[in-house]
Formats: sequence, structure tokens, C-alpha cells
Amino acid sequence: MLTFAVHLESDGSGPRAPLPGVHLIGSDDVPLRAEITYRDGLLTCRKRAAGPAGLTVLWPIEGVGRFLLETARLMERTKPYVLQLELARGRLIRLFQKVEEWGLADLDKTGAFSTQLAAARKLLLEGMLAESEREAARLGDQAVAAAVRLSEEMTAAYSSAALERRRSAQTGARHWLGVTLKVQEDGSFSPPLEGVDFTTLALPWRVLEPAHQKVLLKPADDAFAALGAKKAPVRVGPVLDLSPEGAPPWLNRFEADFEGMRDAAHDHVKRVVSRYASRVHSWVIVSGLNAGTTLPLTFEQIMELTRMSAALAKRLAPASQVLIEIAAPWGEYYADNPRSIPPNLYAEMVTQSGVAFDGFCIDLRYRYGLRDFFQIATMLDRFSVFNKPVHVTGVQAPAAASPEWIETHGYWSRPWNETTQAAYVRRFVEVAMGKPFVESVCYGPVDDAASPGDPPCGLRNSKGVARPALRAWSACRGAPPPARGA
Repeated sequence: MLTFAVHLESDGSGPRAPLPGVHLIGSDDVPLRAEITYRDGLLTCRKRAAGPAGLTVLWPIEGVGRFLLETARLMERTKPYVLQLELARGRLIRLFQKVEEWGLADLDKTGAFSTQLAAARKLLLEGMLAESEREAARLGDQAVAAAVRLSEEMTAAYSSAALERRRSAQTGARHWLGVTLKVQEDGSFSPPLEGVDFTTLALPWRVLEPAHQKVLLKPADDAFAALGAKKAPVRVGPVLDLSPEGAPPWLNRFEADFEGMRDAAHDHVKRVVSRYASRVHSWVIVSGLNAGTTLPLTFEQIMELTRMSAALAKRLAPASQVLIEIAAPWGEYYADNPRSIPPNLYAEMVTQSGVAFDGFCIDLRYRYGLRDFFQIATMLDRFSVFNKPVHVTGVQAPAAASPEWIETHGYWSRPWNETTQAAYVRRFVEVAMGKPFVESVCYGPVDDAASPGDPPCGLRNSKGVARPALRAWSACRGAPPPARGA
């Protein structure tokens, strides 16, 4: 059992109870199943697996944002850990690792980074030696704030330098900045955008086949007709998405009949790919199978669907790229869903099991709390080991958000508004495209969500008027330039 003493600020600036976003993670960065309770300032975690574990919690950092932060990996003990100290320790451990891995010492010409790193470390040590838990928590708050601020600065400096190297070497992809347009349940489709390199067309299975064997392709045909006038490359996907957002309700009849469900999925993938193969540059052939589905599938069944869908796309559209999308790349869902697969394990199995595909998409839509840019850059690094190109999808930032939403999801820099949204997307593109293995970044959906309670994240408002973030997104097309000969 792990316990954490949580001393919140008396002025109410700290997080409220119960703490949002709380879950445990193991030493391999895989979330752990655990029973977590919070009472009278004590967070108690009863985990089901042996070994060290860390805690993830949504935590505010004044002037920087409100992010999901991780503690160091800790062994069980009787005495409670001070949460703020362990959040600081966890971030500093990661920072010291990345200083060497990213070559940050070469960028620290003035010594500012090393000075700030030493100051944050000093605050942590003072907190560890404090005479009271409350004093330790106060110093821990200062230490974690200093560490997170520094990690944001270091990530920005590293990404800017890495992107400049990409520009100089001209190693960028030809079509790298895109947006997602979605065909809605009623068949409607928003007008395409100018100023982007490609468009991802989302064609949910539930829209194309609302009833079993009742196929409605006119909405997709109309969308392709509208996009065809723009002459820009089109990516389609996800083709097979078994989440509640993508799967048709009638699919539940196959809950105990995997063969029947597989045949229905086969027919759907074949129908879509064969009909539009000549118009599509790349296919997001499956999405989110790692994060759980509407049907209770086994690991083997998930891999079979992945393999089948990719093979069909390769056979029917050999000139197009076939991409596999991974949802929730930190794997938060795995703490609650034993039938899901941790994201990196799924990527490893797809790579090693002979699946025919050309790259991974990493879907960063909001499902849990916000991560800061240091964590985003670190997460992307983990996918570089598979030696496959990476395409970042589902990039989002709210143009506004309620205090209640911010309390459970977080914010960057300052509470969300249109100016913050524009600044966020500029920084995001720099961080993602600073990675040499990242070939594209796609915002989406480009319009505000229709779901009640979701904040407006579109690049256009509800009246179709462009927000400042759309201009910021389009302006990013200048970096990196196309590769030579592209």
C-alpha cells in the first residue's frame, strides 16, 4: 500500500478533493489497477501488483498550467510520502535523463538551465529535510513548480533547435500539416479549409452503415466531391473504429460472435477502401483498438482485426500509406479496463507480428487530463524505437472552457481563450515536428464538437468564422520545408 500526505493551499489555489486524474503507474510506465481513496488529506493507494509504483495526478503550477504530473516510482512503506515532494522528485529524475539524451548541455550557453536545475534540486533537498510535513509540502510545491517551468523552457529550446536542424537538412515531409473534417451523423459535412497540406476525412462506420447491411455512401461521396475541388491530398480514417464514437450500435448483436463481427468489419473495410482507393493518399485503417472497444475482445482478437484491416488496405490500395492509430498514448485507460492493451505493448506487437503497415498515428484528443509539452515530447520519443514514421493526430486546444472543465482536464499557460489556443497550437507544432521521425501533424476535428459539455476546440467557431488558431496553424506550414525532390 502507498500513502501520500496531501497538504493543499489554504487559499484554495491547490486542487480540490477528490483529486482529479489520479491513477498509479508501474516502473515500465504502464498504469496499474488499484483502489485509490482520499480522506482527510491522505491519499491511500491499494495496488494489485508488486513492485514500485508512481502516482499520476492533475496538479496546478502557477503561471505554467494545470497538468497530469507523475511522482517518482516508490516502494511501499508505512510512513506516508509527501505528494508535492514526490511530484518534484519525479519530474527532476526525468529532467536529468533528458538533459543527456537531448544534448541540452550544448544549448545551455549561458548556464541558465543548469542554474535553475540546481535551484529546483536544492528546494527538493530542503523539503526532504524539513521538520514538518506542511513545510515539506510547501517546499515541494516550490520545487515541482520550478522543475515544471524549467522543463517547459528546456523543451521549447530543444524543439526549436531540432526543428531548425530539420529545416537546414530539408528532411521534412511534403504533406505534413493537416486538419480533420468529419462527416456527421446526419450526413452533413463542413466546408474544406484552405492553407493546409492535407485533409483527414473522418467517415465513422456508424454513419456509413447505420443499420446492419444498410449502407449509406452518399455522405462520403459528397465529402470527396467537395475535397476534390481543393486538389490537396486526402487521408481517410479511422476506417475501423470500435469505440462508442465510431462503432454502429447494431454491432452489439455480435457480442458473443467474434466471427460474425469480424466478417462485418471485413466487409466495411473492403467497401470503403475499394470505393475510394484512387482518391486517398493514406489510410488510418484502425484506431483505438488498444484502448478498449464496445465489444469485449481478447488480445488475440484485437490483433487479428488489426492484421486483417491492414492487409486489406495494402491489397486494395497498394499506392497508399496504411497507418495504425494508437489512442491515449499514456495508457490511462489500462488502469480501469483489463481487456485493453497498453499503448507501447500494442505498438510492439503490431511491429513484430508481421502486420503490413507504414506508420503509427498517435491520437492526442482529450480523454483525460492535459500533459505539458515536456511529457508530450518524452512520450513521442518512446515511439521512435519502433523504427516507423509517426503521425500526430487529434491535436486540440480549447478556445474557451468552464472552470469545472479546467478543474478536471487542465489548462496551459493561462485559462483557455482564443489567444491561448493559438499560442498552444504554435508551440505544439514546434515540439512535434522537432522530432525527426514525426512526418505529419493533424488538428481535429476542425469544428467545435456537438457534444454537450465539451469545450469549443475548433479552428472555426460555430458560425464557421476562423479563430486566431487557424491562422496560427496555417502559418506553421513554413517549417520544415519539403524535402529535396519531394
